Amino acid sequence: MMKLPLRGEPISVPFTGRRLLERAMVVVRFTPVLKIAEESGNGIAEFQESIRSEYPLAELEREAVMRIEMKPDGSVGAQQEAQPVWRLSDIKQAWRVSLTPRSIALETTGDTYKDWPDFAQRISSLVDAVGTHFAPSHRQYVGVRYINAAVVNDGADPRLECAKELVSITGNPDLELADLLWRFSVDEGHMLLRSGVMPSGASYDPSVFMPRDNPTWYLDIDITNSDSDEFDAVKINASILAQVKRLHAIYLWAMQVKDN
Repeated sequence: MMKLPLRGEPISVPFTGRRLLERAMVVVRFTPVLKIAEESGNGIAEFQESIRSEYPLAELEREAVMRIEMKPDGSVGAQQEAQPVWRLSDIKQAWRVSLTPRSIALETTGDTYKDWPDFAQRISSLVDAVGTHFAPSHRQYVGVRYINAAVVNDGADPRLECAKELVSITGNPDLELADLLWRFSVDEGHMLLRSGVMPSGASYDPSVFMPRDNPTWYLDIDITNSDSDEFDAVKINASILAQVKRLHAIYLWAMQVKDN
């Protein structure tokens, strides 16, 4: 059994196992740029023009976020706010960019995802554009998250193929629901690894995993780095690349065809 690859240079070998990618996401958070919140669109006009050939559709949405703040008396308060989010998409709406006063994110589905070089070129261009047109002083978070999933009752149960450590006792035929969560330190920051089986109509995280008609096994790999550093597009893109290499190594460990 291959050791869980948490440290050192991740191995890079051809993947011959089963591909279950359902959703791929990258997010970069930075110090606030308030002009992005202008509803007129004037604040993002130059940015949008620079990426319009790839993402010609643009729409302003609002999403609820929870703000946590420390009060003068030492207590912690929480307040829900409506945060403006610019959604920019390609003409087929297969690729979606989300721009807020504090972050840039890119996501797509497994059906659209071609390969890492293509994904890397896209997020690299977006990070460069943020640096050019908004010039945040610091980056505060970089996250790469891939969600993999497959139904368990179609004769191709992924639990029969994945690393035994992920299955634990969830392979029991009487299982109704399982949600396993691990947090690890890795060279690139931290990894949140989540796996289990959701019954029909259930979700472990409705924001990224919609309820299904059939029981579904999932593998959610989230590699994050919360170091605060100057906003340097070259350094940020290097961090993203390192995190993706780690993520790919974890998936290789989890799903590569191997002798048990």
